[in-house]
Amino acid sequence: MHISKSHRINFLLLLIGSFLLNFIQIDVSGQAIFISNILIIIIGLFYIKAILANIGSMQWYFFLFFSIFLSTLFACLRIDDYSLLISLLLPLSMILGALVTFVIIKRANISPNEFTLYIYKFGVFIAVFTLLQFVVFNIFGINISFTEIQHGQVEINRMPAFSFESDVNGKMLGISIIFTLPLYLNNPKAFKGLLIIVIAFILVQTRSAIIAIVVCILFMALLFSLKLLIASKRFKPVKEFARLFKLFGWVSVFSFIALSIFLVIGNTYIIDRFSGMFNIQNTVSSDVSYLYRMTDILLTIENIMDDRFNWVFGQGWASKLFITTFFMGVDIEDPAGSLILFILYYGGLVLVSVFFYYPFKLMLQAIRIYVRYNSYFYMSIFLSICFMLTVSMMGSLWNKCIFWFLLGASTFYIKYFRNYVVASA
Repeated sequence: MHISKSHRINFLLLLIGSFLLNFIQIDVSGQAIFISNILIIIIGLFYIKAILANIGSMQWYFFLFFSIFLSTLFACLRIDDYSLLISLLLPLSMILGALVTFVIIKRANISPNEFTLYIYKFGVFIAVFTLLQFVVFNIFGINISFTEIQHGQVEINRMPAFSFESDVNGKMLGISIIFTLPLYLNNPKAFKGLLIIVIAFILVQTRSAIIAIVVCILFMALLFSLKLLIASKRFKPVKEFARLFKLFGWVSVFSFIALSIFLVIGNTYIIDRFSGMFNIQNTVSSDVSYLYRMTDILLTIENIMDDRFNWVFGQGWASKLFITTFFMGVDIEDPAGSLILFILYYGGLVLVSVFFYYPFKLMLQAIRIYVRYNSYFYMSIFLSICFMLTVSMMGSLWNKCIFWFLLGASTFYIKYFRNYVVASA
């Protein structure tokens, strides 16, 4: 009992690190590392033996880190500079986060229902704080922030809550929505909390997360259609569709209210951001970051194509783009935020093939379990991975602890799915 309790405390620490400690950075040999990464490394040290004992269930994570290490080592040999090896601390902490999550969930015996409730409660907590930031700033003019970057974000009415910036906060809220939406479909009592998360999500206005949620909802519709084709006599999702329409109705109302509020307070930045999502011409002309991102992407592609070696093995982890171009007075050093270009730049085709194989495998396995056993939890797993990959194609999420936390949890629950779904099949 005592041992299980200590594992649950460590699981709670992982949740706190993944959701609430994404705004504090420290410099380690020139590389920015979040406190959450350091926390995961510390927790991981206590589970090294358990991780090695479960290596058979987590081979992909070890192979992924080996691929990153190999590409970085080759890069060091080419330029005769081994300082890049210290940069492996970041991918080590990310992959270790998945491994530790797997082991802790197994030892603490956390059920799918408990796991979903944890995500749900943390999502509500972040949403409430986001709404608090918004209300306090717009009514009393008080800027609740923890860092200088957060302070600037609040000033333009984009609330970062416990994240480095508001975009990351929007992605955290988006994950909470996607993961708890199937919970709401199965349990209408989750409606109020989910609605609070959605309202905060609307206020933050993270376009990549909004697009990713639309993609996930389309996939959800396809899953329902697939389930109807396979088990049309036993599966009649009338209640589920009614609950979805109820949620969408309230979301539409609050979206209209939110946009009205922004118009009243004169915040045209948020209005332009939202409208730009549906108007490419408007985005190009008004979004300050658009040209930066496009320049970043084009420079990354150009750098990759310069050398055949780069195509295969990449430039090595944390290497910089060697360019002289400046945009708005800022040197563009890092590769593009798009996940596939990021991985291709750092690790080449070798790392791309290794990286994308397993998440897609988990998604397919989750679909199979959902369709066969009608388990909404495994729909949550599928949708959350789909959301994270979609968002990562447009911006950085894959290098955040929450990505690897959910990937490690998905690995565990799919590996041992018979312990949770056979009884309810």
